[in-house]
Amino acid sequence: MTYQYLTVDMVETAKSNGGFIDQKKFKTAARYGFDSLYLSDTSLQVLDAYIIQVRPLLKPTCDYVLVTKNGGQHSKIGELMGKMVFDATGKYIHPTRYRQIVETASQERLNSQEQETISEDQKHSSVVAKVHYQKRRSREVATKAHECMKKLHGKRGSQLDDEVNVRLSDSPNTSPNDKDECESTSSSFPAPKTRSIADDSAKSSQGRKRKMLLFSLEEDNCLKLGIARHGFGQWSSILKDPDYNFQKGRTANSLLNRASRKFSTL
Repeated sequence: MTYQYLTVDMVETAKSNGGFIDQKKFKTAARYGFDSLYLSDTSLQVLDAYIIQVRPLLKPTCDYVLVTKNGGQHSKIGELMGKMVFDATGKYIHPTRYRQIVETASQERLNSQEQETISEDQKHSSVVAKVHYQKRRSREVATKAHECMKKLHGKRGSQLDDEVNVRLSDSPNTSPNDKDECESTSSSFPAPKTRSIADDSAKSSQGRKRKMLLFSLEEDNCLKLGIARHGFGQWSSILKDPDYNFQKGRTANSLLNRASRKFSTL
């Protein structure tokens, strides 16, 4: 199963199901199997942010998570992946080529048992293709494959996950400038005439948003002194410094956003 067929309800279910999404996959007229997808905490955070902030602006006309500008199901995820990889690395890599890279890296970095797990999860082994997957086995494969992929990514993969978590952890805490930008962006889209799934999703997300924390003059002064003491970029150290008083609920990401606007020249 790919991200193309994920629905909003599936993502919500995964949050209370250990990150797992189990979906029956049609095999023959009389046999069914399971295909499990495992979403890490970072993946769930990214999907949640997209569903709450971006998806409603596209006026979705279906239940699928990933939609086009017209609101329909996004059916060209592989092509989109190739463009994103090209923008990031300057190299064009399509999904089949990506699987080949995974297989090659597996032979160099994983043991034989881990290689079999990756191959089974990728579903492109002729032997595996004949296996009738059961729910428990499918989950086990998805979990082990996730751990193997983390091993392939190495330290850089963990660093990227940490960066994403920091950036998303404080997304509801926006400054007045950010709020104006969001309002101006939203106003450019005409109001929907009928109630849609996006409306229900937006309303359900309101309860999860935290109260906006505005920076006080004292906090600005503490932030300025903290940058002078710890250096620009050491937001966690500044936040934990007992000499500085920040409001309860303040996060390292909010210090980054504030400093970028007020003290970027320090």
